[in-house]
Amino acid sequence: SILDWLDKTRQKSESVRRRISLLLTFFIMLVIAAVWLSLVLFSSSEQPASAEQKSPFSIFVDMFDF
Repeated sequence: SILDWLDKTRQKSESVRRRISLLLTFFIMLVIAAVWLSLVLFSSSEQPASAEQKSPFSIFVDMFDF
């Protein structure tokens, strides 16, 4: 189980624990980057909104006169 693995990890040397934490951090960052990239790629395939629909950001466009 996870608790047994954590207990075994605590008994290992400092360098091994640092390597494990580095690998876990890299893996989590890789997962986040993959999710973000897939969201960006799939959202770009959506049809653009029609000109009749006002964008929620149009208030900023009106406010700053872009």
